Amino acid sequence: FGNNFATGDNKSLAQNMEAVVVGCMFKSLITRCASTTHELHSPENLGLYCDIRQLVQFIKEAHGNVFRRVALSALLDSAEKVTTTKKPDERDENKQL
Repeated sequence: FGNNFATGDNKSLAQNMEAVVVGCMFKSLITRCASTTHELHSPENLGLYCDIRQLVQFIKEAHGNVFRRVALSALLDSAEKVTTTKKPDERDENKQL
């Protein structure tokens, strides 16, 4: 299990710039991909889907912090959506338990 918790100073300028770009753009990319999952799974978009999977795997290996932060953010967002979409009756039942 590898991690990238420390952002070492021994990285090149290109690697530092890559980290900045990935840090800024990864969440919006994943959000957009998640919202168009049904389209990505169609046969005509199979190549694009495979490319996105490879990109996510690369970011997981090379930019572990960003990957974990976006994954945690996605979990929190989905939990918020579940609680906001529940009916008022269901919310009251959960509070009483």
